[in-house]
Amino acid sequence: SWCVDLDAEGGIVGADVTRALVRSRERLDYDYVQTAVDTGTADGTLRLLAEIGRLRLALERDRGGVTLPTPEQEVVPDGDGYRVELRAPMEAEAWNAQISLLTGMAAASMMLDAEIGLLRVLPPAPAEKIVQVRRVAAALGVPWPDGAGYGEVVHGLDPKIPGQAAFLEESTVLLRGAGYVAFNGEPPAQAGHA
Repeated sequence: SWCVDLDAEGGIVGADVTRALVRSRERLDYDYVQTAVDTGTADGTLRLLAEIGRLRLALERDRGGVTLPTPEQEVVPDGDGYRVELRAPMEAEAWNAQISLLTGMAAASMMLDAEIGLLRVLPPAPAEKIVQVRRVAAALGVPWPDGAGYGEVVHGLDPKIPGQAAFLEESTVLLRGAGYVAFNGEPPAQAGHA
């Protein structure tokens, strides 16, 4: 069981992990959570998820991080057959992802402090890939102002707009090369996650 203490902006100020027996009392889905938050009927835990999720997303933007809101393909009934629809992710999905990232960041910090562990790493994207993705943005009419970083561009996009959704899919080339690095003693030279 993870206990992560946050400051008023959502930054980690402390973390602890202990063995625990967890009993799940509710089985929630993203539609339910999003509706509860949107209608103001969310309980304390779900309100807290939305609050922390939004704070963590703001911190992600500030550090130049990115979570791609790529649309999912869903097969839905259509008369006597089926069709594929694209579904843009809900805010609740991003909030939940931020909790997972928060826990991973706390774990990475603990491992680096202890000088032993297994880190999930992602090297920075090669310059030629960034040039390629900028060309894709221009071709799809996605604005990329001079001086703006990739993260800034992505955070301003709406995956419900077809050209922007296509750009999000194509820009995943910048997130290639992720892997794990084990260490015991000196932290690895590439210990970051771009």
